[in-house]
Amino acid sequence: MRQPVPLREPGSFWKSLWKPPDDFLLEAGAAGEKLVARIRLLLTALLLTIPVVSLWYERETWENLVGLAVTLLAFLVALLWFWLVQQGFYQHWLSLASSLLDVTLVSLALFVFVVLGRPHTAVNSKVTFEAYFLAIAATCLRHDVRICVLAGLAAIIQYTLIVACSATMWDLNSPRFSPFAYG
Repeated sequence: MRQPVPLREPGSFWKSLWKPPDDFLLEAGAAGEKLVARIRLLLTALLLTIPVVSLWYERETWENLVGLAVTLLAFLVALLWFWLVQQGFYQHWLSLASSLLDVTLVSLALFVFVVLGRPHTAVNSKVTFEAYFLAIAATCLRHDVRICVLAGLAAIIQYTLIVACSATMWDLNSPRFSPFAYG
């Protein structure tokens, strides 16, 4: 006969979600931060080739210049973060800070398009938006659920603000944006 499932105390899910990880997971999180720093450096170096090659063939388009500027900034930040963790500098807050920074850099890239008057690129980017998924997936390597939740919430809030700002400032269905290359 099956045993009845014990009732949980109300709010126990939220308490368990915000509970700090065990000590051995903190060590794994530090190792994960080193891995993320290496991956971030490699990915930003690879991503840096995209706007460089695009500028080579298409010359000075706004999207390519913005991509180059933001990707170069991300690469320099990745280089600094990599250097910090290689020097043995690790505090638990560093994982949260780097996760939030990753998400915010993606949002910054999208927001630059808002500033440049390209709202469709900001809200429907076929390349930049997917970087959110890489940034959020990398949070799992920190072995702390709280960081995953906060980075995901930050991405949701930041992207919602970008969409709201774009929709408020422009009529996104206006024929002036035709042809709608970005949706």
